[in-house]
Amino acid sequence: MPPNIETLGELLYAPVYMRLLLGNGPLDDHFAHEHISYVYTLLGVAVPDVAKLREKMKSKRSARNTAASSR
Repeated sequence: MPPNIETLGELLYAPVYMRLLLGNGPLDDHFAHEHISYVYTLLGVAVPDVAKLREKMKSKRSARNTAASSR
């Protein structure tokens, strides 16, 4: 964790607010992926594979739903 957590918060939210206020670009999946990848790189940590995480969450959700419906 960076020593100045407020700066990290500003780094995360400022580009989003700039796009909302100034309309200088879309708030789409491409922007979100690129922005988070950049922040992870600045922090020196590996960028997670979002597609793998989605599949993992889907399988957990479906397993949970199957277990709940069999009760």
